[in-house]
Amino acid sequence: MMAMFHHCSMPLARAVLPSSRTRAIAAMSLATSSSPRKIPQSQVLLVPQAFRNELEEAGWKVGRSPIFNTVVAADGTVKLLLKLEDNRLIETVGIPVEDDKGSARLTACVSSQVGCPLRCSFCATGKGGFSRNLRSHEIVEQVLAIEDVFKRRVTNVVFMGMGEPMLNLKAVLEAHRCLNKHSI
Repeated sequence: MMAMFHHCSMPLARAVLPSSRTRAIAAMSLATSSSPRKIPQSQVLLVPQAFRNELEEAGWKVGRSPIFNTVVAADGTVKLLLKLEDNRLIETVGIPVEDDKGSARLTACVSSQVGCPLRCSFCATGKGGFSRNLRSHEIVEQVLAIEDVFKRRVTNVVFMGMGEPMLNLKAVLEAHRCLNKHSI
């Protein structure tokens, strides 16, 4: 399927949220009532279900990668397995931390590849082999999935999930730029 926006993955990841009702698209980004990222009302346009259906029929991807499995640890850490469009699974982890002063952080540990080609002896990911590099929107989707689960914005992103980020540098940098845009 075609990707909607190649220049920035955040709009794509947000614009592909599944819904049975009208969603708001602002500046090529979709804002939902449950989204921790807010867009000014003055920038909102309504996109009807019929138009989203036409996009799907024309080959555009509509909808995010679904959560295949969730594991919650006693400390509040949440590991998600996301099922990609090609049925491959990747994992991402949300790590909530509150310091002594009550300041809360939410770190997303994201994957950059499906598997890993390096096969380091200490790493379980490499033992499973390597399938492919993630596209930038698939990296951004991991952060959005963590935000949806925790109902708040991610404050830190680390590329310490599946894969070696330096071997997928173009997509990692594009995802980084999109996640750090001030307008989002």
